[in-house]
Amino acid sequence: MMKEIDDIIATQGDKCSDSLKKFVKNESQSFSFPELDKGHKRKDLWGALYHIAKTTQVKEHLKNCFIAIRILSREKQELSGLVTEEWLSLIKETSGLDQGQQMPDTAIATEAQKSLCNIVFNCQSIANRCCQNGILQSIKERIKKDDPNLPQEVKFFDMKLFFLLTALCPSERKELEEFQYILVKILEGILKDAAETHMHSDKLPTVFLSNDQIDMACEVLKTLFNITVHIDENNPELMANCYTLVEVLRNYLLISSTSLEKTWMLRNNIVNLLTNMPNETYESLLMKVEDESKVPKTLQFEGYNMTAIYEILMFLKAKFNDEPVSD
Repeated sequence: MMKEIDDIIATQGDKCSDSLKKFVKNESQSFSFPELDKGHKRKDLWGALYHIAKTTQVKEHLKNCFIAIRILSREKQELSGLVTEEWLSLIKETSGLDQGQQMPDTAIATEAQKSLCNIVFNCQSIANRCCQNGILQSIKERIKKDDPNLPQEVKFFDMKLFFLLTALCPSERKELEEFQYILVKILEGILKDAAETHMHSDKLPTVFLSNDQIDMACEVLKTLFNITVHIDENNPELMANCYTLVEVLRNYLLISSTSLEKTWMLRNNIVNLLTNMPNETYESLLMKVEDESKVPKTLQFEGYNMTAIYEILMFLKAKFNDEPVSD
């Protein structure tokens, strides 16, 4: 690996493309780089990668630069100093988060977003900087805009970054309360896209979520958890949103997927989020039984369909017994 690193540092241009390509291929599973502890080699490598990313006109080279940064940022060492404002500005630009700035390519944009996810996750000071330098604001605006032409992969990593920043920067959560409504709408949109038939209140909705849809829903649910940790129950608008959210969570408890692992992950995030909801909103987990023949007697209680409650109990039982959730 040292030969490739030395070549990248020495060349700092497109001529080192082969070495850069070998580096990202050979180190794809690496999480530490003791070779960079010598002298200023770590700083020099980051500087060389910035120069390449800033000056290259070749998409493959730009993509490989961000893959390299994604790999290197798994290591927490010196991240705060290595990730300069210039780096953050370049990531913001490449991700299309600058207003009026077009993304060069979806694959490149997502690699830039992935690198930022690692950087933010592994460095609290950079997470704080992202809340001050416009990155968080740009992510909020792009999520709120919900551009149908924006690639789904980019939307997913926007949400992942939004989750990380709301988790690591709790001081920002109060100002994000209005986003509860927007995130609930995103959850509803995922269900709508996946619905095969119209949802009726007295039978299970015919909904089948893909793994990608579940992954997106989970990032939304985790973000909602962060911004609903402290709910002002005297705020009627927020309380109305909570009732709607619990109703949406009920629908998510009744869906199917191809992966038991994904189902477990989804249920886990639903139950976690429910713990933040005011007690009175739990009534939205229940549905009136309009046709008793369509709901098993064991899932009826005083005229209500208890299927969602049953699914929560089965999940908690399985988790208590450390067993996988089964369909």
